[in-house]
Amino acid sequence: MGFWYVLIFVIGVALYVKFTFFSKEYKWRFAISIQLTIIGLILIIISIFMFTPISIKLIDLIFPL
Repeated sequence: MGFWYVLIFVIGVALYVKFTFFSKEYKWRFAISIQLTIIGLILIIISIFMFTPISIKLIDLIFPL
């Protein structure tokens, strides 16, 4: 399961870097680049959170066996 969180982290970093530093700032693409930057940050935060012990406790509370 850790593989998927690492994959999410890599995709989030790629989205963040591509649309933050390599965007050519076209006016019609500006809104899309901002949205994809935010999605990249959210994916990074989710993947880091899922590696913390708090997430394991939270998942156990939400989905008890």
